[in-house]
Amino acid sequence: MDRRVALRDQLTAGIAAGIAGAAVMAAFLYANTLHGVPTQAVLGVPAWTAGGIALQFFVGIAWGCGYASLARSQPQLLRRPLISGLVFGIIVYAAMQVLAIMDGGYHRPSAATTIGGLAGYVVCYGLPVGAITARILHRA
Repeated sequence: MDRRVALRDQLTAGIAAGIAGAAVMAAFLYANTLHGVPTQAVLGVPAWTAGGIALQFFVGIAWGCGYASLARSQPQLLRRPLISGLVFGIIVYAAMQVLAIMDGGYHRPSAATTIGGLAGYVVCYGLPVGAITARILHRA
């Protein structure tokens, strides 16, 4: 396979999956906000400002591209996209918590907030990224 085609497909999958995952995650966070659940700032940028939304999509696309890149070399991610997406959501959640701690913007959340946040990353981000990446790269 032509290396440029593979890279193009990988970028397409990563960008599409990242946008979809970020959009679903943003909707989840917005629904939580409507129910009085506070959202954390992303790297010090408040979540519901123009900069915060742009940052959410930038970070989502970056993680999506990383997943697509890994999926090209680890075919089991494409064979089992739902399980892989769930695990990826856990990894992204953990990494984002570490980034929040390093940024100094971390506040110890309640157990309900932790469970909700983890569920959000797993279901609302990881699943779409795994499923969309597999679908695009299977066609390639």
